[in-house]
Amino acid sequence: MPSITIPTSTGPRWGDSAFNSSTAALKVGKSGTATYYGYVGFPTLNPAWTIKSITFKMNRTDSYSTKVLQFGSSTSNTWGSKGTQDWKADFSVASGTGTKSWSLTAYKDILQGYTGTWYLHVQHGSGTNSYCEFNGGTGSTSPRLVVEYEDSSLTVPGDQLTIGVQSTITVGNLNSGLTHKVSYAIGSASGALSGGEFITAGSAVNWTPDTALANQITDDMVGDITFTLENYSGGVFQSSRTLTFPLNVPASFMPTISSAPFTLQNPTGDTIGVYVQNRSWTKCTVTAASVYGASIVEYRLTIGGVTYSSSTNIITTGVLAQYGVLSGTVTVVDSRGQTATYLSAAAVTVYQYFSPIITAFSVMRCTSGGVVSNTGTYIKYVMTVSFAPINNLNVRAGTLKFKLASGAYGSSVGMSAIPSYSATVTGIIGGAITSAAYVVSASLTDKYSTTTVEVDLASSKIWFDLHSSGEGMAIGGEAAVPSVFDVYLPSRFRGSVVFNGAPTYTAPSAAIANLFPCCRLSNPTGDTISYNADNRRAWVLNFSTITRCDNGLYEILMGGSGATRQMGWVIPMDGIYRVILAFRASTNTSDGHIGIARLPNTWTPPSANYMLRDTMLGQQIEGTSQYVSRLTTSTGNLSGNMTYDFPANAGDKIWPWLCMLDANKTLLSDETWASIQKIG
Repeated sequence: MPSITIPTSTGPRWGDSAFNSSTAALKVGKSGTATYYGYVGFPTLNPAWTIKSITFKMNRTDSYSTKVLQFGSSTSNTWGSKGTQDWKADFSVASGTGTKSWSLTAYKDILQGYTGTWYLHVQHGSGTNSYCEFNGGTGSTSPRLVVEYEDSSLTVPGDQLTIGVQSTITVGNLNSGLTHKVSYAIGSASGALSGGEFITAGSAVNWTPDTALANQITDDMVGDITFTLENYSGGVFQSSRTLTFPLNVPASFMPTISSAPFTLQNPTGDTIGVYVQNRSWTKCTVTAASVYGASIVEYRLTIGGVTYSSSTNIITTGVLAQYGVLSGTVTVVDSRGQTATYLSAAAVTVYQYFSPIITAFSVMRCTSGGVVSNTGTYIKYVMTVSFAPINNLNVRAGTLKFKLASGAYGSSVGMSAIPSYSATVTGIIGGAITSAAYVVSASLTDKYSTTTVEVDLASSKIWFDLHSSGEGMAIGGEAAVPSVFDVYLPSRFRGSVVFNGAPTYTAPSAAIANLFPCCRLSNPTGDTISYNADNRRAWVLNFSTITRCDNGLYEILMGGSGATRQMGWVIPMDGIYRVILAFRASTNTSDGHIGIARLPNTWTPPSANYMLRDTMLGQQIEGTSQYVSRLTTSTGNLSGNMTYDFPANAGDKIWPWLCMLDANKTLLSDETWASIQKIG
């Protein structure tokens, strides 16, 4: 039989008019004219115990004779409660120091019935002098209870139960002499073992938890079932205790799915009627049921490698990125966490889609009959295309347009019929194209998108040609002359040019023209510029035309004659400009020269016949011009090249000019060339 020693939990306290705060000792009884009272506090006794005996023990520390004290109990520790205990009895305290014991078994029902801390009061008993002293504190010699009891029990195999599975439950301790009743409760459900009848201690009871109990466990796979074990002795109730065990829901208690059909979803207005890759999605409507009070809390659909979830039975996917036959797997989850999977969900067929593709595209000049010709005025196109069939429901069409390389597109024209979803298409457009370079644009359009590709049609000009004899070549045109390197294009040399023999020119301007392509100042051969003896002014080369070429240079053409010549100028933007002059003339002066002048943007000629004077004479050039550079010649000729780079402010006027110094001399201008180029 088990026993337990229960030390004091509160106290002791004692005094003659009120309880003091000392716990070191307990002093009670009459001592002379004083009467001392005290108490000891204890915790609640286990209500499940079937108590066989209760013994109260204290250690006496005085040397007085045997005395009589009065014991009693209550749930109050106030001074006045010493007179209102639930029971009172006198107990003899044997003389001598050491442990003294008193049986309180007769009062076990009262003592076990207290909940919370209760108090054993010790007072003066019978006799004229009953004074005693005892150890206090909370150590091994402090006031204490020793309880002997039968602890009723309920034994479950594995300490857990499963709904629908029989378990053998052992009730009570064999040979305890007790009988028992066992009831259970979980949620709102309750019942009793053995029909609520008495069960002999130590008996084994077979019990199968009813499946209906699963209705009390709806959000987990395990719940707590509580048993109440009542203890009886001779049919008289003694005590009770509760025990709680896990009650498992069987894994077989899972939801079911009966159907999960799919519904095609396409963007508004799209009536194609099939699933299209990257455009269509689907909606799955699930019919499912849970069991024994659980509920479906989540619906899942896995299709095309992507899982979608919904809290309702309608699952809407995103746009389907995969194509082909896609099988869907539907899973439902109930409130217990149990799942069910629908493996036979109907598959959907998603048709591949891609924007129209032009895999090859070439253009060439041709005749109206489609014969390829470099001089043709039509454009022949050959194009390999691909469209997504979409179960032969897609459309296919194309248009073309063309433009000069530096121009704007004209109107689109229809493409030749495209016979299949993968095809090569040939056709002719144009009719009035020139030898210039063009750009041709082709656009393919299907049901959903358009693809556009541009290709270049090169100029028909010949840029490089070899003579048929095997000797001779040409750049920029046909090699028509054997044993000649023929250049049709204006040329520019960035470095030195070395001639092993004297250069030969086929035209008066050839040498200069080859040095300064496109950008030139020229006066007709034989045009003269005469000196005026009256005012010693030299004629300036006059420019009637100023043209900006495609390469960024300026072409300046001389015009007029005699006194009617008009002065011209170039007005560049801000930057650094390079001016190159070349001149060839005949004269009998030894002081002729050419030069470059820059005039500020505020300068204007005072008259139509205005001329520049040479600062080499020490004379101010009329207006506010600035002399920049000069090239002096020797008697009989005036020729050479001169290059000058200078910064120009916006609006500055740049002048190539010619001057002679000696009176009554005549200058015959054979060739005069100039180029002006922005370099920074």
